[in-house]
Amino acid sequence: MKRHIEYFIVKARSTTQVLADLYLPAGGAFGDDLQFPLGTPPGITLNHYGKGKVIYIAAALEEQYFLRRLPETRRLLARLIRILLDEKSLLQLDAPSGVIMNITKNFESIFLHLLNYCGVMHEDGVAVEWIAPVRGIQVQFSARCGSVKNLRRLEDGLLVEPDSQGNFSLPELQSFATYELITGQRTVK
Repeated sequence: MKRHIEYFIVKARSTTQVLADLYLPAGGAFGDDLQFPLGTPPGITLNHYGKGKVIYIAAALEEQYFLRRLPETRRLLARLIRILLDEKSLLQLDAPSGVIMNITKNFESIFLHLLNYCGVMHEDGVAVEWIAPVRGIQVQFSARCGSVKNLRRLEDGLLVEPDSQGNFSLPELQSFATYELITGQRTVK
């Protein structure tokens, strides 16, 4: 696996918000001071275009995440997505990175789908031998989902109630589960 990271050096416009700099040191051998011959160019920038936002990253962080699976990289990418969403994500999910989440809606209901990819899993046609059950998944919904009073698991109708802070602690997740959001408001804005 190659150790270097490919990057691009860019200049920020006056309207660009620099979220992080690139530190590209040279020198430092045998205790010498590090030098920065290229300065510290923008590494992550935020621009506004009309009503939209664009984040530029000077290195392919998603490729680095797929190669090395560093939790710090995953958290950075998730934070950048939250910036793009103005912190208005539909929910916060506290679960291992192997738990895939999706929200769908029909004319009457909103559904939370969870898929468990934790355990011995392969995407190469080999049968799944074992899926590690996941316990302690916490979910907190934003106001965009309406006032979520309960979650109803479609498999068996089990109702999950929120705690005093409005968080839901889900029962053990085996392979997959789908929950209907029981709200006073039925549409996602």
